[in-house]
Amino acid sequence: MQVEYRLEKLIEFGKTLREKRDEIPFDIVKQKNPWFEKVFVEHALDAVLDQYLNEEALRSFAEKYEFSDKAPKTVGLILAGNIPLVGFHDILMTYLSGHRLVVKPSSKDDFLTPLVWQLFESIDPGAKEQIKWVEKLEKPDAVIATGSNNSFRYFDHYFKDIPNLLRKNRSSVAVLSGEESDEELKKLNSDIFEYFGLGCRNVSMLFIPEDFDLKRIFENSHDYEWLADNRPFRNNHDYRLAMYVMNRDEHLANDYMTLRASDQMQSPLGVVHYQRYKNASDVDFYTSTNQEDIQALVSKESIPFGEAQQPRIDSFADNIDTMKFLLGLY
Repeated sequence: MQVEYRLEKLIEFGKTLREKRDEIPFDIVKQKNPWFEKVFVEHALDAVLDQYLNEEALRSFAEKYEFSDKAPKTVGLILAGNIPLVGFHDILMTYLSGHRLVVKPSSKDDFLTPLVWQLFESIDPGAKEQIKWVEKLEKPDAVIATGSNNSFRYFDHYFKDIPNLLRKNRSSVAVLSGEESDEELKKLNSDIFEYFGLGCRNVSMLFIPEDFDLKRIFENSHDYEWLADNRPFRNNHDYRLAMYVMNRDEHLANDYMTLRASDQMQSPLGVVHYQRYKNASDVDFYTSTNQEDIQALVSKESIPFGEAQQPRIDSFADNIDTMKFLLGLY
């Protein structure tokens, strides 16, 4: 079947990308999007190579599905651009499914993601015909679109007559037992601050026991002290902090992070909301009630601390099986 050919090309792609990653012009990437710091682009590449283009992971993933050699459809992809390579998984899934891709990249990531996939064209010459980059979608057979809650309403109306997989804003939550080690809290801070906290898998809400000392979060966040020197991030953080001080909101802050008491999952840049709980049942009720708004749940019992931004190849956004959707189009 053609799927074996595509798997072999993706595996080769992973090996080649690993060898040539230093050729990526990181200075131009950051010039195109100031939020794409080299360290975060490197982390995104690590995640792609280790989780998506790993031979064992790819073959194990493919074994779970029945692929088709029927005539492919044209699938339109509308990608997000909030963090580096965030749309890589959708492109990978659609290519592996065998469908044709018409990709509209985000204006925030119209350089890095196309650049990485251009390397793939040297490995699979047919990819240039299978994957098209466009500024506007023109009547695809189906669509996968990721955006804000506002753009979701537009997508829902515009693509109502074709098969669609639409995504909107989600947030991520961490639940602390109070028995976490300093190393675990250090990893939790990476779940908070990776990509400046701009991803839907970044932790924006903490559940903590009533007697938990919030200062422990700060004490284990030193790896991200440099964020205080990033002007756009610092300006965002300081503005929000000033508002909380003026409104006398309950909070605790340092130069780059504010912990604020709130029951809202979504939080501004540089801010993490928290709730204290008495019983685990209180947390279970909140997470089950808000399940459709939670992208990732980090705890000792679920996604381990430090791995929120390292989703596996089968960790689908919004918990919707992208490959199942794509294969259902045949």
